[in-house]
Amino acid sequence: MKRALGVLAILLCAIGVYLAISTRRSEVDVESRPRSSLKERDTELEPLPELASGSLRSQQTNPDPSAAPATSATPTDSAAFDVRVIVLSRKERQPIADLAVKITWWQAEKDGPSAEATTDATGSVALRLETGGVAREHLCNVNVGAGENLRRFTALPLQSELVLLIDSCTRLHGLVVVSGAEMTEPAWVSAFEPASGMMSTHTMFARTRAQVDGSFEMQACPSREIPWVDMNIGVGTVNVTRSIAWAELSSEAGARIEIQVCELTVRVLDEAGAPLAKADVRVSRLVEDAPFPACGVSNERGEFRTSLEPADCEIIVGSAGRASAIERVVLTATDCPRIVELRLRSLRESDHLRGRVVLEDRIPVEGAIVTAIPVANSSEGAVAAHAQMRTDANGRFDLAMATDRELEVVAFRRDVGYSDEVRFTPDGRELELVIRAQGSLEVRIALPPGFSGFAQGHVEYVLVDRRFDLVDHGHEFEVPFTLSEIPAGDYNLFVYVAGWNAYAEGSVHVAAGDNRSDSPAWVELSSHPAQFARGQVLTANGSPTLGAHIEVDHPTWPPEVERLWSVKVGDGGRFEALLGVDTACSARVTLAGQPVQRVELHEGDGAILRLP
Repeated sequence: MKRALGVLAILLCAIGVYLAISTRRSEVDVESRPRSSLKERDTELEPLPELASGSLRSQQTNPDPSAAPATSATPTDSAAFDVRVIVLSRKERQPIADLAVKITWWQAEKDGPSAEATTDATGSVALRLETGGVAREHLCNVNVGAGENLRRFTALPLQSELVLLIDSCTRLHGLVVVSGAEMTEPAWVSAFEPASGMMSTHTMFARTRAQVDGSFEMQACPSREIPWVDMNIGVGTVNVTRSIAWAELSSEAGARIEIQVCELTVRVLDEAGAPLAKADVRVSRLVEDAPFPACGVSNERGEFRTSLEPADCEIIVGSAGRASAIERVVLTATDCPRIVELRLRSLRESDHLRGRVVLEDRIPVEGAIVTAIPVANSSEGAVAAHAQMRTDANGRFDLAMATDRELEVVAFRRDVGYSDEVRFTPDGRELELVIRAQGSLEVRIALPPGFSGFAQGHVEYVLVDRRFDLVDHGHEFEVPFTLSEIPAGDYNLFVYVAGWNAYAEGSVHVAAGDNRSDSPAWVELSSHPAQFARGQVLTANGSPTLGAHIEVDHPTWPPEVERLWSVKVGDGGRFEALLGVDTACSARVTLAGQPVQRVELHEGDGAILRLP
């Protein structure tokens, strides 16, 4: 009986869905109904359990947008705020005297209030910072030192006492040697702290111009101890990245950086072989941590010329009224200079991409911008072949777009928001891009208990929709931070604050509302010490492994978060994997995209992972 009732209920639901579709889309046959951007998850995510009692406090409206988390001291409306800054060496925790310290309000005008003085023998300095009408901005900037030895600590919560931990600056130097092309200008050399994973960013800590002979020298003041440096070298249109050991750059001999340059000419033609001028051309190197593509337009002869380091490359060309072209080529030092011809045919009637943009209640959205981009290895390079248009009064669009690849399509309307992205192969069906009601969310992270020292660093966040197939992730450089144009709904939120070495996670509901509101919904997460597993990945014979990735199999992270916080193995096989608050997690090791081994990671340093 129960089974029969279940079958009947399913049939009634199916009939209801059929009638609803027929009513809403009477102009489209059900068998060929459009693809929709509103895609529900196969398995709905559950809310995250609290890490600790009171670890998550959420409210839909903020009764006092100027209020700071309870753990942070906030400047009052008085005329000044007194603060003591203490500067210590990171390793020895010894005071550093005779250092210039300047403090200003975060995001204040250049001529806003500031205070500065020099540290005494105890490494401390007492400062009085005028509020100047910006007391609600409870974040500050602190500059320590001057010139090449300047260290910046950005957006620290202002308290009565700030303890800053800094490293000594080191002289890094070397020689840039270029072959394969004549360079007319000296190279720019930049030094970055290496990014450990997809969610990490490179932080530049030094930059200089090389001499005519290619030699360079810089004072490096990184915010943490690093075993190697990501060096970015720009020579004319050539931009390359090298990972070089810190010990080599700081040695007496310095580092020798060799760059091979290949000249590439992209010739853009029409069907008959005539040159096409003003076509958009982008050339991307298909390597890990590739620099931004070489970009430009074809000249009167249909040519675009650039120089780049030999590698697998992706050339993407687009021109209004014509089909795009994407070609992958392999540049080697032995076949340079290289000429590649690409032909763009005229668009046909069958090349049109049609559909409409609606709200969740199926009300059409007029004036929405619909963007279609072919799926390519380089998302930045694919912009060369994009197409855009605005919807009409009925929310409809008709894009002329031709490509033999999958497309990514999204709609945006100012003050309304974005639709979810649709990725598909065109098959003649129309698209329905649904813009969900939007809201905004202020994320507050309570200061870690007993925390007194600050280190420079950014904030990484991942926001995962528990019902629909949507993940929002990115970086911020302050706490608290506000996320805008978020589709209303229920989310799991994961945050790592590098400057505090703190981790937080929790669940939150975002309600529909004005994205520009001065009182957005807010959530406050308690922070916990972030746990890391650090070590080396070695081969069976004990040599370092390069090119491997480590993806943590975390008990509370969905697969999207595990991928975003996966880490790459760096110089000497070293790795640093975030475990959240867990002290042990299993993990997957992949090499060249293929799974190699499952391992157990434990919090702490010195782990040795041996691959078969």
